[in-house]
Amino acid sequence: MSTQIAHVGAPGQPSGAGGGDQGPHVPRLLARRTVLRWGLGAATAGLAFAAGDAFGASGLAARAAAATGSAGARIPPSGPVTTAAARRGAGVAAAARTETGAGAAGAGSAAHELPHPALRYFGPTEDKAVYLTIDDGWFPDPAVLDMVRSEKLPITTFLIAEAATLAPERLAFWKAFARAGGTIENHTLSHPWLTRLPAGEVEAQWERTSVAFRKYFGYRPTLGRPPYGAVDEEVSRAAGNAGLVELVMWSALDAGEGIQTWNGGPLAAGSIVLMHWDPGLTGELRQVLAACERQGLVPRPLPQAAWA
Repeated sequence: MSTQIAHVGAPGQPSGAGGGDQGPHVPRLLARRTVLRWGLGAATAGLAFAAGDAFGASGLAARAAAATGSAGARIPPSGPVTTAAARRGAGVAAAARTETGAGAAGAGSAAHELPHPALRYFGPTEDKAVYLTIDDGWFPDPAVLDMVRSEKLPITTFLIAEAATLAPERLAFWKAFARAGGTIENHTLSHPWLTRLPAGEVEAQWERTSVAFRKYFGYRPTLGRPPYGAVDEEVSRAAGNAGLVELVMWSALDAGEGIQTWNGGPLAAGSIVLMHWDPGLTGELRQVLAACERQGLVPRPLPQAAWA
C-alpha cells in the first residue's frame, strides 16, 4: 500500500507532452560518481512512493557502482514552492528544534506516528537563491570551514553520525562548523542503503543520529537526506517518527567533473546543490560559487525556518 505525501518541487518545470499541463517530463542525469533519476509518479493530489526504480547514488565511486541495484523513490520535481507551504514547514521545524524530549514521537509507535516528511528537490527562488549542501563528513576540510567563517557562507551539511564522532578532533571540527554558522542535518548513523534494511534498523538510523546531534550540537535535526537518495514508504515513515519535516534531495551536483543540473541547463535559482566532504571539495565549492556569480545567484540558508 503506497502512502500519499506532500511534495515540493521545481521552479520553471516543463509540462508534459500534449495539450495542457500533464505534469513534469522525466529528466535523467548520469555522472561518473553520481546518478540521479526521476520517474513520473501519480499525478493526483499527491505523489506516491514506489519501489523498484533506481533513484540515486552519490559520493565515491564505490557508491555509484552499487547504484545499479537500488530501490528508491519515483517522485519527480513538480511545481514551485508556495509561501504558505514554506511558512507551515517553518512552524513545524521551529517546534522540532526546540523539542527537549526524546523525539516528537517514540520510534515504532503507530499510535503516535507523525506525518511523512515532504520530499524537496528545489528551494524557493526568491532573491535568486541557491542552496549549498555537502554530504557525509569523512573528510573534514579546514579550508571550507575558513570560508564559512570569513565569507559567512551558508552551508548545510547532511552529516553521518559515525563520521562526526569517529575521533575527538572530528567532533571538534563539526562543533566549530556549527559555531561558525554552518547547519548540520541528519544523514543517518552509518550511511546504509535504507530501503534494504528492516524497519527497526531504519528507525534507529534516523533516531539515533537525531539524539546524538541534539547532544553534540544542541538541537534535533528537522531535515534529512537518505543515503544514495534511496527512499520508500518505510524510510519516509521512520524519518517522520524521528521528527524530520522534510527529506531534502538535490537538483544539481558537483562531483569533481563540473556542475551538472537535473535538466542539463545552467545552475538556476532554487537549485539545491549536492557536494561531498571528499578530497577536492574546496575546488568544487569554488567552482559552484563562480557559477553562482555568473548567473547572479545568491547562496541562502537551507533550513525551512529561513524560508518563512
